[in-house]
Amino acid sequence: MNVSEFTLTLIFLFLPGILGVLLIGALTTIKVTEVKIFSLYVYLLSVISYLITGFINDYKFVNFLLQGTLGVTPKEILIATITSLILSIIIIYIINFKLMYKLAASMRLSTKYGSNDVWLTLFNDKKTAWITLRPSNCGEYFVGEVEHFSDDNNFRELTLLNVAVYENESGRYLFSQEKIYFSFPANQELTVEIGSHFIDETRKENQND
Repeated sequence: MNVSEFTLTLIFLFLPGILGVLLIGALTTIKVTEVKIFSLYVYLLSVISYLITGFINDYKFVNFLLQGTLGVTPKEILIATITSLILSIIIIYIINFKLMYKLAASMRLSTKYGSNDVWLTLFNDKKTAWITLRPSNCGEYFVGEVEHFSDDNNFRELTLLNVAVYENESGRYLFSQEKIYFSFPANQELTVEIGSHFIDETRKENQND
């Protein structure tokens, strides 16, 4: 077996982990860009999937890792791939609903809650529905319903529905738009106001005193 054949064999063997890690990366905010980290995750997810599969079939993949004996069948790879995808869906659920952080908080192990990126934490919150967006260096501000947002580290992308556009200085209503797409560099200053506008009469009276 030459090098290229061996490489193709490894890719085929570790297909369960490759598909699983790609699925997790596509449906969560976890982005693995380093080859070493990606390979480690693929290896771990593949091994766990094959171990679970071993309860149904023989542990041929484990024998391959320990002894170098290549006896893994296409059926075992297929079952391991299905197992890996099921595990990945469970992991996606845990990540997106922050179950690990909630468990740690209930056990008083940590007060951390999710991603360190406030942008992602803000828009992942189900309460963030209607917002007022005030970009810097812009003569207008925008009130709309959040449809989509990005999780890229270099650019902030946002799509708002049923958008009302107002003039910054006077607050005068200008026009409405069914949908607007925004794209900002990550270092651009933005002000995001969440929820409905209201006037606190108590504070207003105290200010006038």
